[in-house]
Amino acid sequence: MSSDDKTSYFLFVLHDSFDGRYLKVLSMDMKDGQIQYDPHPFDFFPFREEEITDEDGLDKETICQEHNTNELKRAYEMLDSVKKTLQTIPTSQEYNNQKDYFENIIGEYRAWFDKNNIALPEKGFRQSDDYRTIRLDGIKYYPTAKQAEIIKLLHKNHLNGTSDISQHTIITQLEGDEKETSYKRLKDFFKTDDHSKEIYKVFVRIGERKGTFRLNI
Repeated sequence: MSSDDKTSYFLFVLHDSFDGRYLKVLSMDMKDGQIQYDPHPFDFFPFREEEITDEDGLDKETICQEHNTNELKRAYEMLDSVKKTLQTIPTSQEYNNQKDYFENIIGEYRAWFDKNNIALPEKGFRQSDDYRTIRLDGIKYYPTAKQAEIIKLLHKNHLNGTSDISQHTIITQLEGDEKETSYKRLKDFFKTDDHSKEIYKVFVRIGERKGTFRLNI
């Protein structure tokens, strides 16, 4: 997407603080690869104030941290996407401007966490030894024993740099003879409940070759 598009795509909002009634807010958008602040930090009132009431249903104790965590995660995701594009067109001024912008946005949020002595949100994939507890960007998931074996196998291939593995290979390793099992698709292992469906949605995606899957990290 071009930075000339006047949409919310490049817009980020930082929640600075909450005084019991009003939320102090700073908007940041992109202009020529740089952050355009609203209001500007050097203005007499460097933040807008938005009234928050009980009817909004927000946790006033964590409203800033939760919002800024989500925005920081979004900035990292958008930066990763731009970096992938730059691998194919490294001299693009447009995408280099976007890269600079997202890096500066990340810096704004990291500075907020530092200023408030709050640990930065965890980023990346973590797992217990048996993969029965896994985390992605700090969110915990609890796969069943067979689901854990699938995630472990996908993760092993990911670490080896050979991310794609066939559905047939996965099912055969788990169940033995594929003809003797009721599981015909990888997705069938994740149908037991909503949490299992969420694990599949978050961690499993189709590979580049037909009939293959990979870890979605």
